[in-house]
Parts: sequence; structure tokens; C-alpha cells
Amino acid sequence: MNGTLAQNRQWLGIIGIIFGAFMAVLDVQIVNTCLSDIAASLDTAPEKASWLMTAYLTAEVVAIPLIGVLVHNVGLRKVVLAVIILFAIFSLACANAWNFSSMVVFRSFQGLAGGTLIPLALTSIMTLLPQQQRTTGMACFAIAATCAPTLGAALGGWLAETWGWRWIFLINIPPALFLIAMVAEGIPAATPAKKHTIHSTGLLLILPGLAALEIFLEEGNSHNWFETPWITACGIIALGGIVLFCLTEYRARHPLINLRLLNDHRVHLCCWAVFGLGMALYGSIFLITQYHALVHGFSPGHIANVLLWMGIPQLMVLPFMPRLLKTINADASVIAGFLLFLTGTLLSTPLTSDFAGEHFYINQIIRAIGQPFIFVPLSVLITRHVSDHDAPSASMLVDVFLAIGGATGIAVLSTVLERRMDLHYHNLREVAGMNSALLIELNNLRMDTIDPLSATQLLHTVNEQAAIMAYSDGFFLIAGFIVFCIACIVMTLIPIGSRSRNQGTPPVKTEKCSSS
Repeated sequence: MNGTLAQNRQWLGIIGIIFGAFMAVLDVQIVNTCLSDIAASLDTAPEKASWLMTAYLTAEVVAIPLIGVLVHNVGLRKVVLAVIILFAIFSLACANAWNFSSMVVFRSFQGLAGGTLIPLALTSIMTLLPQQQRTTGMACFAIAATCAPTLGAALGGWLAETWGWRWIFLINIPPALFLIAMVAEGIPAATPAKKHTIHSTGLLLILPGLAALEIFLEEGNSHNWFETPWITACGIIALGGIVLFCLTEYRARHPLINLRLLNDHRVHLCCWAVFGLGMALYGSIFLITQYHALVHGFSPGHIANVLLWMGIPQLMVLPFMPRLLKTINADASVIAGFLLFLTGTLLSTPLTSDFAGEHFYINQIIRAIGQPFIFVPLSVLITRHVSDHDAPSASMLVDVFLAIGGATGIAVLSTVLERRMDLHYHNLREVAGMNSALLIELNNLRMDTIDPLSATQLLHTVNEQAAIMAYSDGFFLIAGFIVFCIACIVMTLIPIGSRSRNQGTPPVKTEKCSSS
């Protein structure tokens, strides 16, 4: 009886941490849909509003490498309670920001707290649950990882239209209070048996490296990439910091992230599949949101209706995943899920001026059904080859690959969209048989020999068709990301030697968490 009660309390705490991770991921996309409203309210230029995303994501990525050391030295319970409290405090601060600069600062600290919650959720599942219950825990975690980006964009649009943008931050406060109570009650207090020293060299390399990489990816396209000196500097710092970090961490006795886990080719390839999933998942949301807003002029609320068709079906499928994984192979499940994701993406490629809104519903549903078959089994494939001692490192690797994959996907898509739009625009003008002199006149809308209204309509039509063709190319590119993921999973099935289950440093004897 006591054992059952202790296990139920433990599940209460784990669900609390997972929901905290859900809130952290939700907050990435919930703000993305309201950037223009926030910029207008805080009296700043719309193009600067992207720094609210950059600040959050940069801080989020930088926080990830600290998790392992904090959990070993402070304890899981104390770390989780601290970051939830900080997340709530800085959410309240964001809602009360008085100017754009203060908002960027508060968003950075909010991201610093929120960025730790996803790896903490994975760590709690892998260290507190017995092996036979981890698949159920992973199914719950998959909601945070795959549903939150979609639901966040939808919720942000609805809140902005209904109550105003400040409520996208205030909505975090009541759940945070419940989560604090759940974690305090459910996660047992345990003092680590042995303190771990912080690998300061690795820390000094990875923090600026990841920060520079995130800024490079988020801001590169809007500043013409290597044509801007400070963007070039960010790229050099990112490359140098990450390469040197990998070299030093691989040899360190107590690394921040145990990179020796990547010695197992299956873990290595699965991590790259997670990277590709981040590109495809966040890239899809980015394309759908931008396509409906910029090409068809949809309001945030209408875009929310489209995105919900990608979120709600996942919530209906995920509860059945633990039972399904007992009857189907995890590798086959991941491949089937990616194939469904690929099908839904390819159905979005034949875009036309009438293809919007409800025309995306079937595609969204197919993508949504596929995603639970990807993330839960993919997490199982990774954790299957990792010891409990290396659970924090495994969770950090998954989170880093997913976050950097998402940022990379959006950066690549932004650049491709811009360049393909220019290409299609010039091609369409040539097809229309316009001479160069008339093209200049059309672009500047200074025409004496043509009706101005007709010229404006013609120019609008050419721009619209070029944009539609560019977004179609974007969905084809996402299909390429998914094919890359499938290739990674197929290659895990090819035996390449035999490796031990624990690829890391010798396990340090730690005290088991217990509760009465």
C-alpha cells in the first residue's frame, strides 16, 4: 500500500514537470503569433520584434548544458521548483514590461528558466520511473514536445484577439502555482551522495558557442548572413566554441554533457533524426503561419483554427502509444510516423491562390496522426541504449538537437523563401512578356502609359503567385528534411559493431530517491 502511494505521488511530480515543459515549449510559439502586436504596443519597429524570439531561444539553449551539474549537485526537486518559480516570476515581468528593452531582458530570463524544463522532464522520467513505465512517461512527455508548438501558436492568436497580448504571459501564472505544489508533493527530496565539479572549460566554451549559434540562425537571414560583420562573428564564435567544446568534453572525466553516448551509432543517428524532426516540426508551423498571414491575410485567430487541426488529433492518439509500442516495433513505428508526416507535407505542396484555411485540414490531420508515432518511440530508441547514470546527458542531447534543429529549419526556410520568391517573381515577369522599362515602372508604380489601378493589380498578382510558388518550394524542402530523418532511422538498423549500453564515464554511485 505504501509502495503504491509513493509511486502515485511520484507520478504526480513527474506529470507536474512534464506540464512545466509543455508550458516552456508553448511559450516559444505563443509569442511568435503576437510579435507585431507587442512591437506596436511597446512602440518599436516590427522588424525588431524578432528579438523577443531570439532572446528566449538563445537563453533556452544556453541553459540546457547546466542541467546535469545542477541535478547532481543540488537535486532534481530543488532545481525543478526553482526554475518553475523563476519562469512564473519572469512571465509576470514580461506582462508588465514598460518598453521593448525591458521585454527583451525579461524574455531572456524567462527562456533561461524555461529552457531547463524539457531536459528536466526527460531526466525525471528516466531516473524516477522503473523501466516498464518509461514508455508511458515518454508518451506524456511527447505532448510537451510535439503538441505544444502547434497549440501555442493557436492559443497565442486567440488570446491576442480576445484579451490582448499581455495575457499570453499572464496565463502562465496559475498553472505554475499548481505545478509548484505537484512537484513539492510528488518529487522526493534526495541529497546526491557525491558532488560533481563543474567542468569550467566546457562551460566557458559552450555557453557563448550556443548563444552565438542561436543568434546566427535567428538573425542571419534578416541581416544578409555573411554580408554583415557581426553575423559573421557570431558564426565564427559558434563554430569555434562548439568544436572546442566537443573536443574537451569528450576527454573530461565529469563532462557537462556526456558526448561519449554518441559513440553508439544508434544514439548518434537517432539524435540526428531528432534534429531533422525539429527542422520539420517547427518549419511546418513557421510556413503555415507565414503563408496564411502574408499571402492570404489571415488574422491570428483564423490561423489558430488552422493550426488546431495539427494539435488536437495528436492529443487523441498519444494516450494509446504506450499500449501500441508493446505490440509494434519502435523502429517501424518511427518510420511509419515519418511517412505519415511526409504524406501530409507533400499534400501541402500544390498551393494555389485558393488553397488556404480549410484546405489544410486533411493535411494537418495526417501530420498530426504521424507525430505521436515518431517522438515517443524515438525517445525510447535513444533511452534504450543509455544507462540511468547518463540520463541527464541523454535528455540534454535530445533537447539541444531538437532546439537547434528547429532554429536551423526556420533559418533555412526563411532564406529559401526569400530567394525562391525573387526567382519566381523574375520568371513570372518574363513569362508575362514585360519589357525591362515597363518592369521598372511597375515596381515603382510610376506609369504614364498604363492605368495605375490595372498596374497595381497586375503587380499584386505577380507578387502573390511568386509567394505561393515559393511556399510550395518550402513544403518540398520540409519533405526533404523528413526523408533525411527516415534515412537516419533506417541506418540504425544496420549493425556496426557492438557497443556497451553505457558509453559514458564510469557511473558515480548516487543515492536512490526514496519516499515513504
